[in-house]
Amino acid sequence: MASKIESPPYPSAAKISDSSCFPQYTASLKCLEQNNSEKSKCQEFFDDYKECKKKEDFESSLPKLQAPQAQSQAQACHKHQAVMVLC
Repeated sequence: MASKIESPPYPSAAKISDSSCFPQYTASLKCLEQNNSEKSKCQEFFDDYKECKKKEDFESSLPKLQAPQAQSQAQACHKHQAVMVLC
């Protein structure tokens, strides 16, 4: 019999722990735990995580083989997305 490769019980959990936003994620959970799940007291942590995920998603959408200068330029363009400029 072939051995079965086990996947994590919650596949999304493995993905979260690999994320560069994992510290913001855990800070959000810790805040909820310390404040008896009162979401209003943790809004700043939620916002930090949301911003991190936006940046992470944007960076993952960039072509992988960009030169560092082109990648920096694309990130700077993203920061100023309200102004529509061809980057």
